[in-house]
Amino acid sequence: MKHIVPLLLAALVILAGCTSENQEDTNVVPEKKSIVLTKTDCRVSLDFPAQLKGRQDIDIVPQISAMLEQILVKEGQHVVKGQKMFILAQTEYIAALANANAGVEVAKAQVRTEELEVEAEKILLDKNIISEHQYNVTCNELAQAKAQLAEAEANVVRAKNNLSYTVICAPCNGVVGDINYRQGALVGPTVSKPLTIVSDNSVIYAYSSINEKDYLYHMQYAGGKEKFIEKLPVKCQLILSNGEFYEQEGKIETVSGVVDRQTGAVNMRTAFPNAKGILASGGSATLELSVMENGIVIPRNATYEIQDKTYAYKITKQNNSYVALSTAVEVYRINDKEYLVEKGLSVGDTIAVEGVRKMTNNMEVKPVISALVASNDSVKAVSDSVKVLD
Repeated sequence: MKHIVPLLLAALVILAGCTSENQEDTNVVPEKKSIVLTKTDCRVSLDFPAQLKGRQDIDIVPQISAMLEQILVKEGQHVVKGQKMFILAQTEYIAALANANAGVEVAKAQVRTEELEVEAEKILLDKNIISEHQYNVTCNELAQAKAQLAEAEANVVRAKNNLSYTVICAPCNGVVGDINYRQGALVGPTVSKPLTIVSDNSVIYAYSSINEKDYLYHMQYAGGKEKFIEKLPVKCQLILSNGEFYEQEGKIETVSGVVDRQTGAVNMRTAFPNAKGILASGGSATLELSVMENGIVIPRNATYEIQDKTYAYKITKQNNSYVALSTAVEVYRINDKEYLVEKGLSVGDTIAVEGVRKMTNNMEVKPVISALVASNDSVKAVSDSVKVLD
């Protein structure tokens, strides 16, 4: 019993010491890494899904019905304007042309016959042997024969055209797409698929849609639609499906200027040179538009969202302490890590940039001021602490 009492007293002393230490820990003001806001140059980039199309994507469809006799090109082959691609069966159309030429000869003979009749009856009319009415009937028959001759000559032109349609040539310089029919197939104007597609890929158009907010941002930044189209302030790049940037920049050629009522977007076309043939019509990519901006940039992890609204903790001095105040801000996304501040914060404000999701409004903090490091045209993450505010 004499030994137990001193042990209990010692345990009580130790427990009291621990409790005192815990109370001291809870009273310690937490340090929060913070930054003082300044303006800096940054590149604001916007990404849009884009559909790639050649300058011309022309469906090759036969203008006449015939059997496909020869295929003179291969899929993926580069062709020049006027180069022969397909030959259709010609026997029927050669015969039709010969028949049309024969019809012209028959019509010419008929015209000559009627001309002789008119000349003969004119002599008889002058001698009052026949009536004027009979002479006029003969003249009308001559006119009818001449009309039949014109029709026969038109049939020759039509037959020649049909015969020429049996040789299908490339309508432009480009690349041959998939060939949908094989030799011996019956093809014609009503086929469900074209014979192939010839795509002029010397210039590739990236078609994309830009939402109204981004459209207005770029219009205001550029100073109007004409300057925006001229690409004076805007850099256009194409991110390929493999994640790499296309080697050449593009040029915005057309912007519809009319917001689609259903999608709330504006259609845009950007042209990219494709001399090496790297881009293919029908492919997909991401169009990146970027401009240089001077403004307040904050890390994305310095913000949090509640019901689609963005907030940051602005640190202000109250009496002899610093308090974090939840502040609503309007921001513009620069990239996955940074925001450009539009409203809610000003130059000289101090905000917390670490552990903001665990903070509460009016929470007392001890700000540790850090600096922002600029790299690659964009403001990067927060650096090591450089100063502690007392």
